[in-house]
Amino acid sequence: MAAGALDHPGRVRVRRAPARVRPAGRLVEGRDLGWPWWAGAFLVAAGRSPLIALRLFAERGFRIGVAAAVALFVVPSFFLFLGLYLQDGGGVTPIESGVAFAPLAAAFVGASLLGPRVGSARIDRLPVLGGIAIALGMSTTIAALAVSGGTFLPGLMVVAVIPVGIGMGLSVPPLINLVLRSVATGDAGSASGTVVTAQQVGNALGVALVGAVFFGRLGDGTGPGPYGLAFATACAVQGALALIAAALVWRAGAHATARAVRRPVALGSRTAA
Repeated sequence: MAAGALDHPGRVRVRRAPARVRPAGRLVEGRDLGWPWWAGAFLVAAGRSPLIALRLFAERGFRIGVAAAVALFVVPSFFLFLGLYLQDGGGVTPIESGVAFAPLAAAFVGASLLGPRVGSARIDRLPVLGGIAIALGMSTTIAALAVSGGTFLPGLMVVAVIPVGIGMGLSVPPLINLVLRSVATGDAGSASGTVVTAQQVGNALGVALVGAVFFGRLGDGTGPGPYGLAFATACAVQGALALIAAALVWRAGAHATARAVRRPVALGSRTAA
């Protein structure tokens, strides 16, 4: 096999593996399966070339950006736990729950359209602001749950979660662009695939690990009170992760800026020579 070529047999083995043996399946179903140690052993199968170009991680900005993507994409599991709170805790129908999500979705779309309007000089800071907005939204959600207590107040909850949608809209599109800018143009395809993988890992971690927190706090409870307490605990974890993502994005942006400054200087030196 030529150097740098993909391990096609290994890729086929991963694709044909049962869902609960794949890494995402292990994470999402880990609680029900008892977190079996053998679930990840399939990836240890022999292969001579990784599906991810490991040299990309030599770039510090890329490493930090991928870590930020994993932390940030834990947050979308918030929508799962919000739905559980509304439907299982509050007893609303799926259609009513969908209507309650509408302002959250509108906030996401509106905020995501802001990126192209702020200009290239400021766009790298949007994921930082987005992470802070997500943490704020988690705080307002926790406050709304505390005010509600054992009473189900869907109108208050709909308003409280809007900052989460704004934060996700501010964070996601600029973060992908920021991470890809930290690598050479020829590595953009592999880097893009790595970022998508980081997003999937974050989503799986959100469902599995934050889900373990949610259901561990819920126990055998029923009704708005126990579900609200479990949801608030999950929100606290996700708010902390959003702030970690914001801090990582700040560092990744600094590295991307430094790289952009160094590149013209290097090009100028070669031209002069």
